[in-house]
Amino acid sequence: MATVSVIMTAYNSSDFIEDAIGSILNQTNSNLELIVVDDGSVDETANIINSFNDKRIKFIRNETNQGQSYSRNLAIKESSGSFIAIMDSDDIAYHDRIDKQLDYLLKHPEVSFCCSWADTIDENNCITGQKKLTSDEGIVKLKLLFECPIIHPTVMWRKSDFIGNNLWYDEFFVYAQDYDLWSRATKKLRLGVIPQPLLKFRFRHSKSISNSKKEIQIKYASIISKRNLSQISSIAPILSKFDCLICRILLYRTIVKSDYMSDVKELKIDHFRRCLFDGSRLPFKVKKNLREFLLK
Repeated sequence: MATVSVIMTAYNSSDFIEDAIGSILNQTNSNLELIVVDDGSVDETANIINSFNDKRIKFIRNETNQGQSYSRNLAIKESSGSFIAIMDSDDIAYHDRIDKQLDYLLKHPEVSFCCSWADTIDENNCITGQKKLTSDEGIVKLKLLFECPIIHPTVMWRKSDFIGNNLWYDEFFVYAQDYDLWSRATKKLRLGVIPQPLLKFRFRHSKSISNSKKEIQIKYASIISKRNLSQISSIAPILSKFDCLICRILLYRTIVKSDYMSDVKELKIDHFRRCLFDGSRLPFKVKKNLREFLLK
């Protein structure tokens, strides 16, 4: 039985999936299985998957396109590993990604899932930048109120913890399903961040969802953010609609005074002070008055 089940969904992914699969099969940790769900592709995706002669690959094919949430849930149900690692069909995992994440989770039994930084690459596999994330779990949870800072294909989790808390991908969310899942998971489970890139993330190429479906992705993300904020205060999602300084101060003040993460009030205050005033050209006296208002 594999220790780690890597799940990958693919839809018309023939341009990049060979490199993605190869990067998993060439991991320093070989005690894994790779479950690939071809979600009704009409290109050469299925043929490329079948070209790999490796018993660790479990290939599932949807006759019609069912969506990423459905396909990922299907892969998780078919998995045998104690840990689930997410992989996208257009990314490339560094050779020691699985070992480093597994080692982290084994050394931190209080943590149920972890993610990492990622190097961004273009269509020619050239590194174009780096996406980082703070290692402060509290800051990540505050960011999740408004956006998804976690890079989806860098995540690994303990399967028993997620299933035990009924944490699955919500099939309502055709896009931004990871944002929804992490928002719910962080309310019940501990998150850890490995502060180094463990993945080459193919960011916004011509066929990527973040590029081709940007508007609808923003729409679903907005639904999740409003839901997250409504769980804190009925006025918070209304305030979030308006992009002005006073509305942001009122919104942050509402969160600071709420029971959400009540044990780390000082962290909330410090984070929102920086959100409001870092790089601001406001006069010092104005900043001082606004800081005081944030705490009232």
